[in-house]
Amino acid sequence: MIDCQSVCGIIFDEMTDGHKTTERSAGAGEEIESVIKFGKAVVKSRWVILIVSLALLVPSVLGMIGTRINYDILNYLPEDMDTVKGQNILLDDFGKGAFSMVMVKGMEEKDVSALKEKFESIDHVSSVIWYDSILDLSVPMELLPQKYYDMFNNGDTTMMAVFFDSATSADATIEAMQEMRKVAGEQAFISGMSAMVTDMKELCEKEEPIYVGIAVLLSCVVLAIFMDSILLPVLFMASIGMAILLNMGTNFLLGKISFVSNSVTSILQLALSLDYAVILCNRFKEEHRTLPIREAAIAALSKAIPEISASSLTTVGGLCAMLFMQFKIGPDMGICLMKSILFALLSVFVVMPGLLVLFGPLIEKTEHRDFIPKISFAGKFAWASRKVVPFIFLAAIVAGFFVSGRCPYAYGYSALTTPKLNETQIAENLIGDTFTSTNMIALTVPAGDYEKEAALLTELESMEEIDYSMGLANVEAMNGYMLADKLMPRQFSELADLDYEMAQVLYAAYATEQGDYGKLMGNISSYKVPLIDMFLFVCEQADAGVVQLSSDQTAMLQDAKTQMESAKAQLQGKDYSRMLLYLTLPESGDETYAFLDTVRE
Repeated sequence: MIDCQSVCGIIFDEMTDGHKTTERSAGAGEEIESVIKFGKAVVKSRWVILIVSLALLVPSVLGMIGTRINYDILNYLPEDMDTVKGQNILLDDFGKGAFSMVMVKGMEEKDVSALKEKFESIDHVSSVIWYDSILDLSVPMELLPQKYYDMFNNGDTTMMAVFFDSATSADATIEAMQEMRKVAGEQAFISGMSAMVTDMKELCEKEEPIYVGIAVLLSCVVLAIFMDSILLPVLFMASIGMAILLNMGTNFLLGKISFVSNSVTSILQLALSLDYAVILCNRFKEEHRTLPIREAAIAALSKAIPEISASSLTTVGGLCAMLFMQFKIGPDMGICLMKSILFALLSVFVVMPGLLVLFGPLIEKTEHRDFIPKISFAGKFAWASRKVVPFIFLAAIVAGFFVSGRCPYAYGYSALTTPKLNETQIAENLIGDTFTSTNMIALTVPAGDYEKEAALLTELESMEEIDYSMGLANVEAMNGYMLADKLMPRQFSELADLDYEMAQVLYAAYATEQGDYGKLMGNISSYKVPLIDMFLFVCEQADAGVVQLSSDQTAMLQDAKTQMESAKAQLQGKDYSRMLLYLTLPESGDETYAFLDTVRE
C-alpha cells in the first residue's frame, strides 16, 4: 500500500502547480490532509452510509407523495398586478373566480337544463348562466334579444357559462372540472383556462414518470457506451436515484411547489449529478492505475472535491439570482434546484465512493473496449483556425443578439399547435367553429354608478374586438328597459302595472330607506330609481305584507325577482360591478395584449 504522506504529496503538487513556498505548503497541506481524512471516513463508513441512505428513502417517498403540487399560476404573480387584484375582487366580492364555457351539441333544451342543474350541484360550482337564467323554458329561445340568442344558440348547438367559487387553477376548481367532465357526456365540450390547467395536470402526472424513465434509460445507454464498464451506469443511477428521491421528499417541508418545479427539477438534477459522478469516476480510474481500489477511491475523492465544489458553486450562484424574481415561480424553482445540487453533491461525495469500493472488482470484470473514436483532428483544426474562429464567433454573437430580440414568445397554449389535441383543445376548436366568440374576460369596476357603467359598456361594444358584453347596465329587463335604467314613478307604474299613487308611495318609502330625504321634500314624481333596485324593493315590501298586490302582479314580480336576483348575484357585488366581455380575439397574442391595454385605459 502506498504511504499516506506520498498521496498527500502527489495531490498537493498538482493543486499548487509547483509553487512550493513554505507558507503556502503549510496551508495547502492542512487543507489536503482534511480532505483526505474526509475521504477515509467516507470509505470506512460505506456500509453505514448505504444503510442510512436506504432507510431515508422511506420517509422521502412518503414526503414526495404528500407534497402538494400547485398548478395555480396566479399564486406566483405579485399581489399588485391587475390580474391578481381582479381575481381577488371576484373571489371576495362575488364569491366567484374561475369560469369556463361549455358547448352542448344535439341535446334538447330540457336535457340541457338538467345538465345545468347537475353542474350547479357540483362542489365549488358557484353558478351556471344559460338561456333559462334569463327566461323560462316555456318562452321560445327566439324571443331573446339577438345578442343573447347568438350567445346561447347556433342551430342544434347551445352554450353555457360555468362560474366557480375558487381561483382559475386552484385544486378545488380542478376537482370540480374533473367532476363536470364525468357528468357532461359525449355531447358536451368544456373549454377555458381551468379546463386547460386540468388537462395539463393530468398530462404532467401521467407523463412525468415516463420522461424521467426515458432520461434514465438514455443516460444509461450513453454511459455504457462511452465509459469502459457496463456496471458503472447502474452504480451512477443508484446513487443519483437516492439523491433525486431525497430532494423530492424534502419538498414536503416547503408546503407546496409549482408544477413547473416538479416537472423539471428531477431531470436537471439527473444531468448535474451525472456530471459530478463522471468527474469522480474518471479520477478513480486514474488513481486505480497505481493504487488499490480502497486507496484509489480515497485519493479520487480528495482530488474531485475541489473540482466538483467549484463547479457546483457557479451553478448555485446562478440559481440564487432566481430568488430575486418577482414572478415567484423563480424562487420556487431556485430553492428546489439548489436543494437538488446539495443532494447531488452528497450522493457523489458520500454514497458514490462506497459504491466504487464495494463494486470495484465487478467494475473491472465488466469492462469493455473503448468505443470513443480518436478526435485529435479537432485539436489540430482548433489550432489552425485560431486566428479566424474568434471573429466568426463574434459575428455570430452580434447576429444572435439582434435575432433574439425578434423571437416570438407564446404565453398561452392557444398560439401553439400540437400533433395530438387534448380535450380542451378539441372543445376550443369546436366552439371556435360554431360561435363567434370563445374568449371571455371579466372586467371589474367600482359599483354604484350605473350611468358610467352603461357608457363604458356602450363604448366597449362599439369596438370590433368585442363580440358582445354583459353587465347590469346593458341587460334588458322588459319592454326595452335595461336593468339599470332609472325610472320615474309614472314609468315604473306602467311597467309593473301598478296604480300611479301606489308607485309614488313606494318611491317615497324607497327614498326614506335610502336616507334621500331631499326627494321627500321635493317632487317625488321626478324621482328616478334604477329599475332593478326598485323591483327588488317592491318584492321585499310585498313579501313583508306592506304592499297588497293582485295574484297576476305578484306572479309577475316574483318571476322578475328571480331573474333580477340571479343577474345581480352574477354582475354586482358589495363594492364592485362585474362585466363579462366576449372577445373575438384569441386568449393570447400581441393583438390580445394590446387590446387589454386599451380596455384598461
